[in-house]
Amino acid sequence: MEKYIEKLKLSAKPAELSELTVNKENETLQAENPLVVCCITLGKEPHLGHLFLLAIAEQTKSALGGDLPVILINNNMGPRAAGAVVSLAEAWGLNLAEAVELMRAGTFPVSEVVERYRKRSEDVANIRTVNELIRSSGVDVFSVVAQETEQALKQAGFGVEIASEAELQLVSGDKVHKLNSMWSGSGFLPFVQGGRVVTIQKSGELTATGALFVATQTLIDATMADLAVLVDDKAEVGDTAFVLSEKEGQERGVQIFGAGVSFTGKIASGTRGEAMTIKKILGEFGKHRPAEKLKRATVYLTLTKPMLREENMLSKRGHIFDFVNNEEVITALVESADACDLFEEQIAEEMENLATKVGEKTVVKNKKTQKFANHLAHKATALRTGEPARVLAESKRVVDGVRQNYYFNTLKGMLKFMTDLDTISKDDFVQVGLMIECCLTRLGL
Repeated sequence: MEKYIEKLKLSAKPAELSELTVNKENETLQAENPLVVCCITLGKEPHLGHLFLLAIAEQTKSALGGDLPVILINNNMGPRAAGAVVSLAEAWGLNLAEAVELMRAGTFPVSEVVERYRKRSEDVANIRTVNELIRSSGVDVFSVVAQETEQALKQAGFGVEIASEAELQLVSGDKVHKLNSMWSGSGFLPFVQGGRVVTIQKSGELTATGALFVATQTLIDATMADLAVLVDDKAEVGDTAFVLSEKEGQERGVQIFGAGVSFTGKIASGTRGEAMTIKKILGEFGKHRPAEKLKRATVYLTLTKPMLREENMLSKRGHIFDFVNNEEVITALVESADACDLFEEQIAEEMENLATKVGEKTVVKNKKTQKFANHLAHKATALRTGEPARVLAESKRVVDGVRQNYYFNTLKGMLKFMTDLDTISKDDFVQVGLMIECCLTRLGL
């Protein structure tokens, strides 16, 4: 991410937004350079729920065929981050500026930063002072947690890069005032489109939506992305996606569901230590299987494990994966790693079997399979070209409690098609091979 930030810093002028768009053409969704974004406050170590969130982000990135890494925005601004700095300053006898600088430099261990975040101060005056110090310098007061997290994710096989919200805001320039020039400078800034109102700024401060919009738009400018997919259930994420799409400009914003974790029906967060941290999960998983397989195992689990059903009231709070405890999670991840390996072995075996059926023409066993065979070349071309609208639409569907994935469903359909064949032509055999290869690549397994 550093190279993109440096590119922005060297720009003579940050990219500006055009005036508010009244109408926007309803066109087919294109995604030549998609960007997938998640947001986590790294005042504490990310935990199990975040692992599933990032796995969903990774499978989304792979499904869209993007070259950009998944970007994890470190939410290191606002009263909670500032409160952690104040708490640390008080505990160590430092003035506020010293505490900000030492936290930026990663002087304190992760355990101390997490402790201060959990015991963050509520001193309004000091919080305001720290907020201004962070805003004016763009420092990451959670840098030590961010560094540890990025390293753990890399060891687990993730291609995630962490970006500092404070730094993104510092280099962004003014990305909000032209969203609605009528309110510019008033301290209150609404974005109004199609009867929907989204508050970007209130009392001179960015709202949660405004802050996420600025960070995401800055990333879009730096990477030249044409589609930003925001992975999270929160309302402000949906509002941000709406503003990104409805403002003037070519890029689009889309929200897809994140993930949560519960233990026997109770939300398991990292705040009180109920959910194991990603770093600890990596260590425990690594005792049974190679650590770098953790990403594949987690992605496969999110593709196959049912979530809490609609009749469970907890499911109304988000897309929840339920376990008995942390130990069951590790067991499930190990089993998922093995199931993923077996799934790929099954595909290889089916392709070998299919090779024995190659003949002069494709002959199928039922009419439904015949229809699929008749359009095989067209389906193969569309699949390899990429279908972002279908990919994103499918990712929002839940069937029998399981989140859907366009390429996973296609792959399962291909396996059924292969078993229904009596013979297959050489050309169709090649098309099947290309489709399976595409699906495996787009799944990120």
